Amino acid sequence: GLLGVGKLQRPSDFAKWQQQSLQESNRIVQNILSEPPSARTVDLLDNLSNEICLLADLANFIRLTHTQSAFVDAAEAACMAMLSLVSQLNTHVGMYKVLKEALHDKAIVKIMNEDTKIVGRLLLNDFERNGVHLDESNRKQKVNLDMEIVSLCDRFIQQSQASTLVSADQCPRHLVGSFRGISNYVEVGYTYHDSPQEDLREFAYRAYYSFSNRQEETLTALLAARQNMAQLSGFQSFAHQSLLDTMVETPENALHFLKKTAKAIKNRVEKELEEMLRLKQAENALATNIKPWDLNYFSSIPSKDKLHVDNTLVSEYFSVGTCIEGLSKLFEKIYNVCLVPMSCGRNELWADKIIKLGVMDGNGDIIGLLYCDLYARYKKLSTSDSHHTISGGKLLDDGTYQLPIVVLSCNFPPPMGSMPCLLNYGTVSNLFHEMGHAMHSMLGRTKYQHVTGTRCAIDIAEVPSILMERFANDHRVLKMIGCHYKTGLPLPDDIIEEYIAKHKTFAALDLQHHLNIALIDLTLHCQYSLDDKNTGEVVNKILEEYSAIPYLKEAALQLRIGHLGHYGAKYYSYIYSRAIASLIWTECFKQDPFSRINGENYYRKVLAHGGGKSPKLMIEDVLEREISTDTLVQALINDIES
Repeated sequence: GLLGVGKLQRPSDFAKWQQQSLQESNRIVQNILSEPPSARTVDLLDNLSNEICLLADLANFIRLTHTQSAFVDAAEAACMAMLSLVSQLNTHVGMYKVLKEALHDKAIVKIMNEDTKIVGRLLLNDFERNGVHLDESNRKQKVNLDMEIVSLCDRFIQQSQASTLVSADQCPRHLVGSFRGISNYVEVGYTYHDSPQEDLREFAYRAYYSFSNRQEETLTALLAARQNMAQLSGFQSFAHQSLLDTMVETPENALHFLKKTAKAIKNRVEKELEEMLRLKQAENALATNIKPWDLNYFSSIPSKDKLHVDNTLVSEYFSVGTCIEGLSKLFEKIYNVCLVPMSCGRNELWADKIIKLGVMDGNGDIIGLLYCDLYARYKKLSTSDSHHTISGGKLLDDGTYQLPIVVLSCNFPPPMGSMPCLLNYGTVSNLFHEMGHAMHSMLGRTKYQHVTGTRCAIDIAEVPSILMERFANDHRVLKMIGCHYKTGLPLPDDIIEEYIAKHKTFAALDLQHHLNIALIDLTLHCQYSLDDKNTGEVVNKILEEYSAIPYLKEAALQLRIGHLGHYGAKYYSYIYSRAIASLIWTECFKQDPFSRINGENYYRKVLAHGGGKSPKLMIEDVLEREISTDTLVQALINDIES
C-alpha cells in the first residue's frame, strides 16, 4: 500500500479511509465527553489528533508529489475534508471544557507526568488560540477564516514563484535572446543572479521584483484574514497568536532579538560590501557601488587571489549515494544509529527513483522509516527541499510504539544513465539540513505524537537541521564523506579547506539578508495596519533603518517571499535557531564532530524530547548554562567571524 499503508491501494481508497477516520474520530470525541476529566483526557485528545494526522499528513504529501492525477485529486479531497474536521474540532466547546477542568483540578494535575502536563497545556492553548470561547456565530466565522487563509496561502506561494511577463518593447534588444519569448513578451523566471553580464542582472532583477497588483491584493487579503482571525480569538495580532508557545514568547521579544542582531552586524556588513566592491571593480574599474542585483553574483565569486577551487571538480566527490552513505556513517558515530536500505511493497511508492531507508539502532531494531524522494520531476509541486512527517512517533494504547515515518523531498537533477547525481556545496548543505529534520523525528521517543520530533516550538524546530549544516561545513566530516564517484579516492585536504573557505565569504551579508526577511515577516504580521496604502511602504521603512544592504524602493521584495505563506510570523525562527545551533556546535561538536559522548548527550537531552519538554530547559540542559538575547546575538557574531 501507498507509503506502507495497506488500505491505500488505489485512489478511491482515500475516500474509504476518510469515512473510517471520521467514524473513529467521532468515537474518540464521544469517549472524551463521556469520561470524567482526568490525565486520560490528554491521552484521548492525542489519540484523536493522531487519527486525523495519519490521514491528513499523508494526503497532504501525496497531493503535492504523486505522479498520477487520480491520486492527487483523491488526496486533495481527503486533505480538505480532514482540514475542515480539524477546524471544527479546534472549536469544540465540550472537549475544551473537559480538558480545562482536568488541568484546573490540582488533584488530577498532581498525578500527571510532566509530558502530560505540557501536552495538556499545549492542547488547551490550541483550543483558545482557535477561539473556542467564541459564540457559535463567531466560531463558524473562525472556521471560514481558517479555510480562507489556507486558500490564500497556496495562492500567494504559487504567485511568489511565478514568472514575470515584460513587453518585449521594454526589454533592451541585445537582451531579448536571453529570455523565453511568449508572443510580444519576454518571460523573466528568476533574477539571473549568476550572470556575469550586469545589464542582464539589472533588467531581470527589476522585472522579477516588479510590483504586482494581483500579488499585493493576495498578500493584503492574507494579512487581513490572519489579523481578523487572531483578533476574533482574542489576540492582539496574528504574530502574538502564532508565538504563544515559543521560546521568544512574544513578537516584541523576537523583534528585539532581530533588531539587536541587525545593529550588531551592520559594520561587518559594510566591510563586506567594501570587499565586494573591490571584486566588482576588478571587472569594471568605473564601478562606484554595489547594486541589489550584484549581491548574489559577487557572493558566489571568491577572492581570486586566494581561492581556486573548481565547483565541478568538488561535486564529483559528492554523489547522492556517497552523501547518504556518509550521513549514515556520521549518525552511527554520534547517535549509534545507521541508515539501511529497505525493499518496497506493491503500490508503496508514488514515483520512480525513490529510496526507502530504515533507521536502525545499535540493537539492530528499526526505529523509523525514511523515504528519500530526491529528484526533480514534472508536476512535482513540492518544489523546495523539505521534509514531510507522514506519521509521528507515539506510544499506543496497546503498549507498542508507532514508528515515525518521514519523507525527505528534494529537487536534485536526476541521474542520467551511468552518471550519478552530483551535489554542489548548496545541495550538500540542503541535504544535511533536511536530514537534520528527519532525524529529529526518527530519534524522538515521546509518549504523544502531538509533540514528537519537529512538532515542537517553532524556534527550536530548526535547531537540529541548522546544526547539521555545521557538520556539512566541517573539513573532518567532508573528508570522511567525500569520495570520487569514479575512482573512489577521498577528497584531498587542500581542496576541502579551500572549498569551505570559499563558501564562508560574505557571511554577514547572508545573515543580513535573512534578518531583513524576518523583520519584514514579523512586522507585517504584528504592526502592519490594514489601512496602510501598501506593504511596500512598510518594507522600505524596515530596510532603510536596519539594513546596510542596498535596495530599490520600487522593488516589491515582499511579494516574492514565499515563506510569508505557510510560515507567516515565524521566519525569525531560522535565525533564532541558528544562534542556538551555533552554541550547541561550539560546546558539543566543534572540538570533535564525531564525539559519541556529546552526540548521545544531545540526543538524550534534546532530540528525544521533541516538544515534550520546555525548549529553553532542553537547550540550557545540553549547554549546562543559561541563555539570553545577548548570548544568542554574540553566538551569531562569532558564527560569521569564524
